[in-house]
Amino acid sequence: MNTQLRIGHFSPDAPAVDVRIDGESLLENVSFGTLGDYMDVEAGSYDVDIVPASGDDAVLSATLEIDDGASYTVLAINALADIEALVLTDDRSAVDAGDARIRFVHTVPDAPAVDVMAGGSPLFENVAFGDSSSLATVDADAYDIDVRPSGSEDSVLRLSDIDFDGATAYTAFATGMLGDDSLDAMLVADFVATDADDRTITA
Repeated sequence: MNTQLRIGHFSPDAPAVDVRIDGESLLENVSFGTLGDYMDVEAGSYDVDIVPASGDDAVLSATLEIDDGASYTVLAINALADIEALVLTDDRSAVDAGDARIRFVHTVPDAPAVDVMAGGSPLFENVAFGDSSSLATVDADAYDIDVRPSGSEDSVLRLSDIDFDGATAYTAFATGMLGDDSLDAMLVADFVATDADDRTITA
């Protein structure tokens, strides 16, 4: 398996940003809600800087350790004043033809821990901001998804008739802000994300 990395901008009040790796520009003018494609990388240590597209000073700097043969998602999350990096290790292994595998990532800074219901049954429970759920395997089918404050019966986000295809691994991201009604969700099929530019990052 190749070593792979994708980068996303999930800081809801931050401007469009450039992403620099070891001082070199990698992605430019990345707007909120954007998740890039996977890029092939070499294992090693990388210095990552997130810089407003209109400026030169980094709003977020982090050192990223990449292990050989692993896949990663790196997100800028939280409000701009408290922006931070969330590093996720992705499971892109095979899924049975009749199943879908899913995880849930909570990136809404002003929302409490949540439960996620699928078809009226609990899928994930008590997932806090900045956390990723465990992996769940469900039958390939269409589901109504409800996101609720943990222990509550009231939905803060409801998605109807969401298709989960067989032999596919998904990540569902809760994005935006609760307070300004920008709360939203992004569902990504991790198996099909590819880098059209076929770029390789070298440590």
